[in-house]
Amino acid sequence: MKLLKFPLLVQDEILDNMNYRNLFLLSFVSKKVKKLIKYSQMKRFESIDSIRYYCCLPDKLVVYVYSKHCRENVLLISQRQKTTRKDCFQSNLSGKIVDFLFPSSVALFDPWDRDSVFNSIHNNFLDFFGDSLKCLWPTNTYENPVPQLRNMKACFESLCVNEYTDLETLNNFFALSPAWEHIHALFETTIEVGPDSKFYQAESIEICQKESSSPAMLLHFQGRQAFIKCEECEISDLIEFVNRWKLGEGFQNLEYLRIDINSGEFSLFLHGRPNSEILKAFEAKHINRTKQPPTHTLPRVYLEDGSPEPNTDPITSRTYVVRKSDNRVASVLIQKKTLRFGVWDKTEEEFLGMLE
Repeated sequence: MKLLKFPLLVQDEILDNMNYRNLFLLSFVSKKVKKLIKYSQMKRFESIDSIRYYCCLPDKLVVYVYSKHCRENVLLISQRQKTTRKDCFQSNLSGKIVDFLFPSSVALFDPWDRDSVFNSIHNNFLDFFGDSLKCLWPTNTYENPVPQLRNMKACFESLCVNEYTDLETLNNFFALSPAWEHIHALFETTIEVGPDSKFYQAESIEICQKESSSPAMLLHFQGRQAFIKCEECEISDLIEFVNRWKLGEGFQNLEYLRIDINSGEFSLFLHGRPNSEILKAFEAKHINRTKQPPTHTLPRVYLEDGSPEPNTDPITSRTYVVRKSDNRVASVLIQKKTLRFGVWDKTEEEFLGMLE
């Protein structure tokens, strides 16, 4: 391998100017070359946010590397066809021989060997880019479960639940899939996913409910961030949610919740339940007017392509509640048709110490 005969500084410069795809393919040459690349590109690999697998077609899968500043197509995994060219090279990936089209970066699999090839390629990615790297499998269909691969989390970017949805198939899909990082769903019917479903265990969830007046997320959600839009929402449901959080009866992992109520005939200020009365119902505490309250904001758990804002909406509120079990604080902000709830990783004493 000529690269290894160059001075080390020249080698590093050559590798620094290669994209992730070429670095990955170059690592197939030998264990020595692979080790050299991993050592030389250590800091660069640390900037990788995630590896994402996109099933563009049933017989094709595209693998992207997402870094802090860009995304890059690293590999296409494709089912072997009768017309597939014969000019392949073979590489041992995590103990399995995989065929690649040359010179393009296309890995081939046969239908009966699909899962085994995916697993080998995936393990090789982790070995090359980093064993703790976050791996995501975005999907827009529940026909086939997301593979149970190491470090893999699923993301449903566009789920529509309506009168034609086969709820049994949907629940089985969630049960057979790995842990969920994010689910973006539209509910066009009163049908709800079962309370024990992995659906409610997603770390982040974005829901639009067009029919139900009582979002199921307020009862069953176990994740970190929730963004809910609904046509109507009972004030009593909001009060019950806050009181359950205060008592430690649910939402132990919650960091951020936003509820937007779409109906033009409904407002948190109407129907004889003014803002102050709602806050009084769950015994909210208030920050003195002479103090400047801190602003709560967090990085979003999951960013879809083209997401304009990487953080949750800021919450600057003079109103907060305290969880009895661990004295943690949550800022509460109610503005007309929106409730925002942001949990601080601080005790009440630490929270008050932040006031200016």
